[in-house]
Amino acid sequence: MNVNYNLALTKHNVDKLIEKLKAELDTGIEQTLENALIQASREMAQAQDMVEIEEMKKYEFSCEIEMYPMVQYIEANTAEEAVEIMEREIEDTGFMQDLDSRDFHCEVANQVKMTEEYKKYVDDNKIKLGGTK
Repeated sequence: MNVNYNLALTKHNVDKLIEKLKAELDTGIEQTLENALIQASREMAQAQDMVEIEEMKKYEFSCEIEMYPMVQYIEANTAEEAVEIMEREIEDTGFMQDLDSRDFHCEVANQVKMTEEYKKYVDDNKIKLGGTK
């Protein structure tokens, strides 16, 4: 029997294997114990593989963080003077400390690339993905 699935020998997995073997018996198809074990193991490995893929983060994204429009009232004689005063206030670290998460939002995320873990999985399993490099 040449089955190379990395399923741990746990009580849960043994119970699942027994369930799968019982299901194989219920099909009424006559087969050897070896073939039934292989089929049950293959189904378990595929089910485990799907769980791992769902839990795995597949892509890295870049998020565009925007600042909500902010109005600052400044006493000045001209617009140029107001801009200069505002620039000085922005450069002051106190201005940044007054900001909190309510001042920012993110509405756009762009897929950048596959995560290293997912890329390794794809390479190891020779999966072809359309439109992904």
